[in-house]
This record gives sequence, structure tokens and C-alpha cells, in this order.
Amino acid sequence: MIAGITVKNYKAIKSLKNLSLNRFHVLVGPNASGKSTFLDALQFVKDCLEHGSRKAVEKRAPEFRDLTFMRQGGPIEIELWLDMGNVIDSQQGKILLYRLAVVEDEQLGVRIDDEILKEFLKKWAPAGKDLEFSPKLTPRRLLGKTSKGTDFYRRENGGGIKTALPSALTSRLCPSPPDEERYPTANVVKDFLMQGVQYINVVGFEILQRWRIWPCRSPLERL
Repeated sequence: MIAGITVKNYKAIKSLKNLSLNRFHVLVGPNASGKSTFLDALQFVKDCLEHGSRKAVEKRAPEFRDLTFMRQGGPIEIELWLDMGNVIDSQQGKILLYRLAVVEDEQLGVRIDDEILKEFLKKWAPAGKDLEFSPKLTPRRLLGKTSKGTDFYRRENGGGIKTALPSALTSRLCPSPPDEERYPTANVVKDFLMQGVQYINVVGFEILQRWRIWPCRSPLERL
């Protein structure tokens, strides 16, 4: 599951850092307060994985700058803390950080500036601060860039890394090697993020109730 999220410079969100999450949340707020932006940040990651960064931007705005806070430009940064211990045994007692940064590019229009998947041990975090780790730590990198600028995938079983030519428009996580024995975590994270986010729009409750989609007297009773 998504255990925490950081969003910077995306639509109505200037900076939201390490917000802890659980399995179910209710977002409450007035119109234009950022509820849809928060959810769309997760969908933006999915679209970057599935269609590439340029199409993910074009789906939402005519220009990249239109997606940045107050149209100020600069990188869009999204970080997801992922607890996959209930999906893959090797991740028990660990937490993953997936980071995606997208920037404007003069030639390409938009490109992926940074993408990385890191693995932390939960016991490294201070008591009561599950998503805060010392910068002195060296988490294991499962996906990222080498010192020469090439993309790499770490073989979790058998050791070593697999390198690939860098791609400015497409995510490296999406075409992870399908060998689930050597790259189990990258494949699990990819499949998880490709599902997107599911949510219920409270504004539509009266319509949903009218069409008897909710098997109870009031949709709020079900929640």
C-alpha cells in the first residue's frame, strides 16, 4: 500500500511532504482546495508509467507550465512511500521509496529528469517518524542511474545489475525486466502503481443513491 506521499509543484499543491497514509482516507474541503489535485498526482504517476511523460502532460494541459504551481515552471516531483510487505515476502520489515521528477525540455517539450526506487529498513526510522530517515544512510537502490548516466535495474537474486540506455520520455519502471525471480520488487511496484487510484466523489452521492447503486439507505452509512 501507499504509506506516504510527497508532492511538489503540481497544480494547486506547492509542497506536500511525507504525508502519512493508511488504506482508506476521506478527503474533505471546499472547492479548489486541492482534493482533486492530490488524487490526480497519483494518476499522473500511473499515466507516466503507462503512456510516457509527454502524453501524461498532454492529457491534462496544453503546456507543461500549466501543470506547475501558479504556472511558475520548474520540476514536478512526486515521491511515494510503498509498504509491499503483504505482497512480497522479501519486503517484510522494509519500506520502498519511488521518486519521479518531470521537467520541461526545450527540444522534447517534457522529459523525466529523475526516477529511482530505493529500499529502506523500517527499523532505521526514528521512533514515531516512520517516513524520516537520516541522509547518512545508504538504502539499496533497485532502479536508478549509474555514474555514467545509464539506467539500471538491480538483480535481487543473483546479484549484479542490468543496464539500459536512458529514455527521456518513458519511465524506466514500466519496462522493468519481466524476470520476476531476479527483479521481483520492481515488477510488484510497477503492477501496483499501474492500478491507479480508486475514489468516490461525494458530490455524486445523491445520483448514486437515486440509481440504487448503494445497497443501503444512505451512502454515508456504508462509509
